[in-house]
Amino acid sequence: MSLKTIKTRTLEVGYYDHGPSSGWPVLLYHGFPYDIHAYDEVVPKLISSGARVVVPYVRGYGPTRFLSDSTMRSGQQAALGSDVIELMDALNIDKAVLGGFDWGGITAKAFDNPDFVNVVIHAYRFCFGNAKGDPALQKLEDALVAQPKISVPTITLDGRQDPLKPGGTAAHVEHFSGRYERREADVGHAFPMEAPDEFADAILTIHRWGSG
Repeated sequence: MSLKTIKTRTLEVGYYDHGPSSGWPVLLYHGFPYDIHAYDEVVPKLISSGARVVVPYVRGYGPTRFLSDSTMRSGQQAALGSDVIELMDALNIDKAVLGGFDWGGITAKAFDNPDFVNVVIHAYRFCFGNAKGDPALQKLEDALVAQPKISVPTITLDGRQDPLKPGGTAAHVEHFSGRYERREADVGHAFPMEAPDEFADAILTIHRWGSG
């Protein structure tokens, strides 16, 4: 399958679009320092259940590029969330199941993207309070800081051997007001690569919840 590109308000996004165009939409987002191939073993399982699976390179990765030199190379949560919404708008997807893992890691590695270093460095500096966010996203960032309850059906997946998040999401149940389930597997940090069946099953479960 050839890589596609599409322009959003902020980015030209490189992405794979798997499965039938009439399928129920799934968007899968990779983290750092991974890329879209983290889902290579997950995608076929979803397609076989009738899904259309879109797997984009996030900002700063692969062929995804900023449209304007003046756009802040921000890696903050509000920026990444806005990118999801803009991509769905560009693809005319009104509703989708979202899957993702990570935005965290220990060692940066080289990617052939001129914005990779700036985006990754900003993400961590912003997280630790050492950098300001994109002023254009301040309203959204303020809303996220307030930690509103998550009302959409959600499944969190925790690896029992994940050294980056001991205990996983066990203490996060109060953040969810909608249907919620926490699952564990005897894996580490890269859940979709280490446990693709379990990851795909979580996506399929969310789809069933939303269709029921």
